[in-house]
Amino acid sequence: MVMISWEDPPTANEKLGGGKSMFSKIWISTSEGYNVKKDVTWGNDKLGKEDWKYEIENNLQNYDGTWFISGFRFNSRNPDGYTTNQTVKVLNAWFNRDDPLESFQLNSFGMKPGQNIFDQDTKKTIIFDGDNARVDVAEELAKAAANATPLVPVPGTINYWLVAVCVGAAGVGSFLIFRLLQKGRANAG
Repeated sequence: MVMISWEDPPTANEKLGGGKSMFSKIWISTSEGYNVKKDVTWGNDKLGKEDWKYEIENNLQNYDGTWFISGFRFNSRNPDGYTTNQTVKVLNAWFNRDDPLESFQLNSFGMKPGQNIFDQDTKKTIIFDGDNARVDVAEELAKAAANATPLVPVPGTINYWLVAVCVGAAGVGSFLIFRLLQKGRANAG
């Protein structure tokens, strides 16, 4: 087993906010195809005490001379105290198989239109639209806001509907006031 350890110092902006260094240790298994067996990464708070920690441990398996991850265990502890413990086991695997490119599109994984996906690379929440395209909700809302025109009264049924609602509300209000006045007279007499 080979262990590599390093410190990732904070950037200048992170230092201004009181950010501390991040530390990592990676264990590489020389007997299992030089694959990562374990990775531990942690950071310290402003006082130097361990603030958060992420740890992953891979189970490696050999298939016809090729090592692959047959499962892993993931544990995390966040600064807010929230912890995650997850174990994943590969139940089925294929090797050296000819797959058409469309088998790697989102709809081939059973995604349904409207389901959310978080893209780790861009740090954006996107929505699958059903045609293999991914729509970034925040970008679409910003575009809509940038292209929005002020609302202008539209002649036609909308205005008539609004007038009808206002007249109806005024009529109901008048009726209620009339009934209250009638009750007041009846009680006074």
